[in-house]
Amino acid sequence: MSVFKILYLNNVEFMRMVFVVMALALTVVFFSSYSMRKIEKMAQ
Repeated sequence: MSVFKILYLNNVEFMRMVFVVMALALTVVFFSSYSMRKIEKMAQ
């Protein structure tokens, strides 16, 4: 029960952390695809 209470109290912080992680992952994917396109254009 105490674990559930801790999870409930930290739910907002947990959601914020998940949102930040997702945003970072999206930026990494975007930058990797952008750099790959740049490299392809330079190769041509």
